[in-house]
Amino acid sequence: MLDDVMILHDGEVCFHGDAEGLVGHFEQLGFPCPPNYNPADRVLFLIQQESAEVVRSIKDKWLESGSYQALLTRIERAREWSQAPHGGVSSSESSGSSAEEDACCKADKADALAINKHHKGCCATIRALFQRELRGNSRAWKPILFEAVIGNFMVALVYGALFFRKGHQEDSVCEDPANDEVRGACQRSFQVHLAVLSMIAINVMFAAHAWASEVLQGERAVFLRERAGGYYKVFPYILAKTTAEVPLIYSQVLSMLMGAYWLVGLRGNFFFLSLEMLALALTSSSVMYCATALASTRAQAGAFAMLPQILQFAFSGVLLPIQDIPVFLQWIKWLCPLYYGLGMLSVTEFQYLYAQRDACPSNATCPGVQIRLTVLDLMDVHQESFLWPNLAMCSLLFVGLRLLSVAILWRKSRYVL
Repeated sequence: MLDDVMILHDGEVCFHGDAEGLVGHFEQLGFPCPPNYNPADRVLFLIQQESAEVVRSIKDKWLESGSYQALLTRIERAREWSQAPHGGVSSSESSGSSAEEDACCKADKADALAINKHHKGCCATIRALFQRELRGNSRAWKPILFEAVIGNFMVALVYGALFFRKGHQEDSVCEDPANDEVRGACQRSFQVHLAVLSMIAINVMFAAHAWASEVLQGERAVFLRERAGGYYKVFPYILAKTTAEVPLIYSQVLSMLMGAYWLVGLRGNFFFLSLEMLALALTSSSVMYCATALASTRAQAGAFAMLPQILQFAFSGVLLPIQDIPVFLQWIKWLCPLYYGLGMLSVTEFQYLYAQRDACPSNATCPGVQIRLTVLDLMDVHQESFLWPNLAMCSLLFVGLRLLSVAILWRKSRYVL
């Protein structure tokens, strides 16, 4: 989009030439441009981050480059043309024009200094940023529709075909567990039901991770440039992103549930399950907000997010029952959104078990119910834990991690630019 690029620093030229030559010039200096990165932003951040000695060498290399010599040739030719009788102007006209331009510039500068800068309020800034997000999403409706919605729906159909009617299969198996073999089959059948619920929740969580990483890291250069220009503060930016994120994430949740809910035979309330998955996805994406805020590239963001993802699988009960985790490590589960999300989803999905338990309190008369409740106990799923700690901790982690990402981005924008 640019034919000619000039990059200045402290009144000195770092580069001036055609846009295509910008990347090659800095590659020769040992500063290649990463993939999917704006070359101009790359050079601006490079100059702002490197030491004074490196910046000085960049300026000196420009003075030694062929582009600089070509520029001098162009200037000399323009000077010769202006001094020629047929192409130039008289000295009196030139001096008069220059004097008028200087006077106009001084007047404009004085007017600009006299006007107090008016910064928009927080609500106006959030509204403007949110409208920009909506415009961006409307332009990218095809990727959102096909990758986020239809893609998740197709994955859910695969889950539905793989676990067809597994949500009701346990009833016939666990109806009368008279011997160890039948009790084992009852336990395995219920674990399959629990596994498919976990897989759906994990898929929604990863979809939220991918969205946060792609959008925030893709706009990092734009954010830092606009933040340095004083267009807005960090908090309205994150709040607008969060507001625009909710309907997108919820559409992914609905597409996943609609594809698997009836095929698998899930029993929880559809609306409640969707809201709980939304809470899990938003809390999990908050982890990605912090990782992306810390990182300078997509690769770094993925590396930073790897550890929280591994911890969530290890300490949420997906790979190993909570009761089997060493006691001195069980505290890590309190930092895992997946642990709380699965707790909420399990309480809603298996509400029928708690109802059967209340209707038949004697373990001797309801052995099949007790077998399945024992599996939930091993996963640290309890009916009374829905509000606290599950829902409350999801809310606290969501707010706390978003505020932490605000602090990280504020520091980045303060010290980088």
